Amino acid sequence: MANNVLISIEQTNKTEAEFMSRSFVDKSVKNRAYINALGAELVVKYLKENGIDIGELHNIHSISKILEKIDLSDILLPNIHIDARVVFEEDKIFIPKSHFELNIQPDIYVVAKLNGDFESVELLGYIQADKIDFKNLNDEYYFVEKDKLESVNTLVNYVKNFDSNREGSDRKSVV
Repeated sequence: MANNVLISIEQTNKTEAEFMSRSFVDKSVKNRAYINALGAELVVKYLKENGIDIGELHNIHSISKILEKIDLSDILLPNIHIDARVVFEEDKIFIPKSHFELNIQPDIYVVAKLNGDFESVELLGYIQADKIDFKNLNDEYYFVEKDKLESVNTLVNYVKNFDSNREGSDRKSVV
């Protein structure tokens, strides 16, 4: 865990995730929605604690009809679009192909490993969407190797200095 960051999950984080996932009847969709909402909550918590002005937060993962169909955990800040990917094993990092097929991929994916006790997550790092190996895939996901992640220690500066008008950030579909 040398460069990783441990974030405690508080009851308020769990309550917010439960609120975001409450309307789903299908248990697998409800569980995915809960994990995605929790991931977004914890990434936002980390960014806030490290001086990022979240301001009025926008996202589309709070829209039930969208979350029912798409594996999404997005955080839309004024200058950058982030998606939180929550994994249970650090060697099984996956990015939904649907993000690229629907042209809703973020600028970066932040990867967090949920600890088995559901008491904390470990931020493993982040990857720019255009740095994903699009040849490492199955029918639904692209897979990312942990050693391809940027250090979580550079995340705050990356977010602060990200220029959404830079070349290449127009989120053109790669599929």
